Amino acid sequence: MKLSAKIFAKVGQERITQYTLVNDQHMTLRFLTFGARVQQVRLPNATGFDPNLLLGFVTLEDYLHQPGFFGAMTGPLQPAEANVSGAWQNWNWAVKTSQDPDLVITFSLDLPEGADGQPGTRKLSVTHRLNNANVWTIDMAIQTSASIRLHPRLVLPWLLTADPAQTMMQAKLTIASQPTAIGKQPKVYSEQDYGLAAADWQLHYLTDAPATRIDPFADIGTQNNFNGILGQPHVAIGFAPEANLQAQAWELPAGATWRHHAEYHLGIRQKS
Repeated sequence: MKLSAKIFAKVGQERITQYTLVNDQHMTLRFLTFGARVQQVRLPNATGFDPNLLLGFVTLEDYLHQPGFFGAMTGPLQPAEANVSGAWQNWNWAVKTSQDPDLVITFSLDLPEGADGQPGTRKLSVTHRLNNANVWTIDMAIQTSASIRLHPRLVLPWLLTADPAQTMMQAKLTIASQPTAIGKQPKVYSEQDYGLAAADWQLHYLTDAPATRIDPFADIGTQNNFNGILGQPHVAIGFAPEANLQAQAWELPAGATWRHHAEYHLGIRQKS
């Protein structure tokens, strides 16, 4: 197993760092400190083909200027609810790494009074853990000193076709082991067990959230340019925790901590 880091970009005196985690099965996770972003997820198929299975960009300019917050930890509210300059996706997060024996990376952000547009101070952390069974766990924690409206989201657009020009609408989705049609617009479900398969890859998503939003990214279009390939609707599928079936913001009381645990089990699809 291997963990490495390199400078991704510089903005003034600020350095944005890219961290890479690789297990013994060659599953790779890449992160950016800017917005605590997940930039890449890779797992070679049987022929050694090793594409990025998440929608994302290769330059900071694209992340800054193209629409969407792909891979980012967004909050305290979603951009459509309150798009403020101090939103979490716009900060360069601090990082700690370890190997125990799993590969572990923790992004943290300590915000002073009102820095993210909400009253009080905030302490945030997102911990990613990768093991040799190709299980990627994500643990989030948000602590606030004042009562706030909250609606966090880690925006992970899964691209199991490995092709940003190909729709994911024909992918196989299961919810609590039951085959389910993929809708053309986001929909919220109350189950905690999800499966997704397309082309050579499959994933199993487990969550402790009371509700999960499945997003087919209908708003992706030709305004998104993925390294020379123009986007189109429904090229990715994402899962996000929700506190309620209405996918609305809720109140986190002063002194409280919100926590969330999720797991992605990634594998090569067995075809009959």
